[in-house]
Amino acid sequence: MRKFFALALAASVLTPMAASAAVSRGELARDRAEVREEARDLRQAVRGGHPGQIRDARGEYRDAVEELRDDRRDARDGWRNEDWQHGRRVAFDRSHGRHDRWNAPFRYTSHRPGLRAHGDIYAPRYTIAHPRAYGLPMAHGPQRWVRHYDDALLVNMRTGMVQRVIRNVF
Repeated sequence: MRKFFALALAASVLTPMAASAAVSRGELARDRAEVREEARDLRQAVRGGHPGQIRDARGEYRDAVEELRDDRRDARDGWRNEDWQHGRRVAFDRSHGRHDRWNAPFRYTSHRPGLRAHGDIYAPRYTIAHPRAYGLPMAHGPQRWVRHYDDALLVNMRTGMVQRVIRNVF
C-alpha cells in the first residue's frame, strides 16, 4: 500500500514537470506527419463512402490537428518567454516582467534628440537587432536603435546624432 501511495505521489509531482517541458522540433515534425497521415486516411474513408469510417477518420484528423496546434502554441510561448541578445539567451524576470539588470562599460548619460552620442554608446555590440521585439519602430537608412542602459536611442550611425529617445524600454 505504501508503494502505491509513493508511486501516486511521484506521478503527481512529475506530471506537471513533463507537461511544462519545452516542445522540441522533432515533436512538431512528428505531429505534422501525423496530421498528413490522418488526412490521407480521411481521404481514403471518403472514397470508401462508409459513414462510420468517415466519422471516425474526421475525428482522428481533428484530434491530430488540435494536438499540432497545441504543440505549436506551447513552442511559441516557450520562445516568447526567452529573449535573445547577441546570439545568446538573456534571463527574463517573470515577477517584474523585466530583463536582468544590465550595465554597460560606461556611465549612464541622459540623452536628448539632437545631441551627439559618444562613439562607444552606438558601437555595433549595443545595436538592437530586432527592434520590433521590443515594440520599437523600424529604423531606416543609416539609423539604428541602440541600447543605453534601460533606454533605446535611435542614432544616425554616420554622424552619431541622437534622433529619438525612448526611456525605460528594457
